[in-house]
Amino acid sequence: MEYQTLEKTDTFCVYQAFRQAFSDYQVPVDMPYEAFETNLKRNGYMPSVSVGAFEHGELTGIVLMVCGIGREKRPSTTLEPE
Repeated sequence: MEYQTLEKTDTFCVYQAFRQAFSDYQVPVDMPYEAFETNLKRNGYMPSVSVGAFEHGELTGIVLMVCGIGREKRPSTTLEPE
């Protein structure tokens, strides 16, 4: 497994990892891509300090760092279910 920042990772790839991570969640998480992208922008998504876990070139886990106006940095973590 490799870890790297998400600054060179397409937002749609991050979205797919997010959806996969919540695929077995008890409460369905059904967020269209456009809403996911809007949410990232609204919360101040910082891909240069966000980290992805890549296995065989596939994004399988993410730590998203956000920092909105007047807010502290805060992480959000998701991992693909096994």
